[in-house]
Amino acid sequence: MKKVVSVLSLFLLAAGLMLAAGCNEGKTDKKPVDKQSNAADKGDDLILVPVVLEVDEIDIIPGEEKQVKVKSGKADGADVPADSGLKATTADKVLTISAAKDAKEGTHKIAVKSGKVTPAILKVNVKPADETAKPKEETPKKP
Repeated sequence: MKKVVSVLSLFLLAAGLMLAAGCNEGKTDKKPVDKQSNAADKGDDLILVPVVLEVDEIDIIPGEEKQVKVKSGKADGADVPADSGLKATTADKVLTISAAKDAKEGTHKIAVKSGKVTPAILKVNVKPADETAKPKEETPKKP
């Protein structure tokens, strides 16, 4: 009788384990997929890389043009304050900032965009031409 009970209990235990192991067939243990982390795996054009500029701040005088290199990411465009007198263009990993002759003095922020990621901010200090010019050498005084 003990053999029958032990064989029966082993059979019931094996059946219980098979039932428990088969319960998760319809379920998945996968977490929700993040579009940013999985975009490169799918080969989509949704690779979101933020723009990183070579410098965070530049000085410029009215009538001048300066270039800032893009270290990583792709600059799709730039938002310039409307009343600043500045113009920004992007091409081939280079951001070109130009100041009109009547550019407003002070610090202006230019947002360099790249898709849907947070834009990089470039601070542009517009200074008057006489402030950035080389100082004149003083004439030596005669004793």
